[in-house]
Amino acid sequence: MRLYSVMAALAACALTAAPALAQPSLQASALPNARSVPVNEPATFFAVITNSGDATAANCRVDLSSFNQAPVSLTYQTADSNLNLTGTPDTPADIAAGASQNFVVGVTPSAAYEGRVQLAYVCDGGVFAPGHPDVNDLLLVASNDAVIPDIITVSLTPSGDGVIRVGSPGAAGVMTIAATWVDAGPAPDRPSAHGGSTIRIWPEIPGYGGLMELEICETDSSSVCIGGRSAFVDIDFDEGEVRTFGVFARAPASGGVPLLPDVVRVRAVFADAPSNDASGPDAPLLSDGTRRSITSQAAEAPAPGDAAVTGEGYYRFRIRDLINDPTGNFQGDGELFVAPDGTALGWVEAIDDFPSFSQVFRLDGTFNPEGQNGPVFGGELSFLTTPDGRTGPSGPFTMRYEPGTGMFGQFDGTGAQTDAPMYFRDSRLQVRGAMMAAYFYATLAMTLDGAYMMFDPVAQQQIGMLTLLGANLSGSMSLGGESCTVQGQLLQTYLIAAFLAAEIVLTQCELAGEYTGFAMFTPSSEAERHLMRLILATQFFGIIAYGQQQAD
Repeated sequence: MRLYSVMAALAACALTAAPALAQPSLQASALPNARSVPVNEPATFFAVITNSGDATAANCRVDLSSFNQAPVSLTYQTADSNLNLTGTPDTPADIAAGASQNFVVGVTPSAAYEGRVQLAYVCDGGVFAPGHPDVNDLLLVASNDAVIPDIITVSLTPSGDGVIRVGSPGAAGVMTIAATWVDAGPAPDRPSAHGGSTIRIWPEIPGYGGLMELEICETDSSSVCIGGRSAFVDIDFDEGEVRTFGVFARAPASGGVPLLPDVVRVRAVFADAPSNDASGPDAPLLSDGTRRSITSQAAEAPAPGDAAVTGEGYYRFRIRDLINDPTGNFQGDGELFVAPDGTALGWVEAIDDFPSFSQVFRLDGTFNPEGQNGPVFGGELSFLTTPDGRTGPSGPFTMRYEPGTGMFGQFDGTGAQTDAPMYFRDSRLQVRGAMMAAYFYATLAMTLDGAYMMFDPVAQQQIGMLTLLGANLSGSMSLGGESCTVQGQLLQTYLIAAFLAAEIVLTQCELAGEYTGFAMFTPSSEAERHLMRLILATQFFGIIAYGQQQAD
């Protein structure tokens, strides 16, 4: 129960304050954010809903999101500040302005499952708390295995507010973690290439792999590292043990880290040790074993005082559909490349209905660094046809910039074809993302030349090989079911060292033609390699792929 009390305190810290409104305004968090249980056995966790508005939120409850795909049933019950159950099961509660309500929640899987359970925190009148991955959802593993490692984790930061706060460019902050294995038998025998360890733990920033330098170590009772820091640690972990760790996040000297708690989060992942050292292109040191637990904190670091104010650059963002999912869960991730002339290409990830290729869009507009309410980009957004024949709506789109922090915008999509991705069918698209331009001004120490294994960003399957030598790019990629020969150039025309203009010609396939676009390079977790993100477009077609630089 002591551990659960710490979780409840952390849940309150993880909340992002919202401005007072003339109506209820909700935020929610859940702890722990991951459970592993047998099929037909409940996975319990704690949730808290906070009403930061100035009116009472009526009949508030925890439910499954309309987008949830996990085979689970859900029950909830209110709890007091000590997490003692109150009221009766599945009975909503009113939350006064400025107050919070704790809940004990249980989800019971009816079949084997491994993935996210998307939750809804809702009150009467269409009032809901936005969904945030790793903050108020649940990673669930349900199986019929004889041994099920159910690892509960809790993390803290020195500031006590759920944020790793780095004091200056190039400095580091820390997140401490306590982990215990509950309701399980002996550690599973999963041999790996690193000495037969059972559980691998590593830090990451999902979607922002090059944003901070991350290291981890196991710590003793005095919070001193046992051994050196590294990209991951492997440990033998038994039922009933409590193990502690430190995650160190170093900010780049050339740029800051935006405080976007719902977008940029330092996450520690606990997973079954890898069966081998094979890994995906974004994180070569990841385990391919089942993920057992996650814990995360936001991060913030100041940008240098001379950071440029510009709309040009590379962005990553998260998307939520404000109409089709009234519970406000994020529905995908995306990237945006903005040229100095206001032309921009971006992509949003495909969803389950369209797993083969992501949706590419084009923005034509202007960037005004002196807008009435700050820098703003305004223009026309058009979704391009993908190699597998999907298209989408077009219309005006405005993004507001907060230099060194992020971009915020909303798109009212109309006229989408019936085969368009779900969140663009006559939907209101809201994006929230981090401005990456300031983070890559420093010239990369390693050459970008080399061979890159290219991947489909959704299926994470190899689709080809490209070779970069100087400014010349060549190779082949499988697009739309056909293998296309690729020839072209990547030209350094922007201020950002690793942000290149692309002029590519595809031949010997149905999509043959001349394409323009952008390539972005970021360091991977292996110092010898870099990651390439390549987005190309004609007037009608758009293509997105990414690749990992291969070792010599």
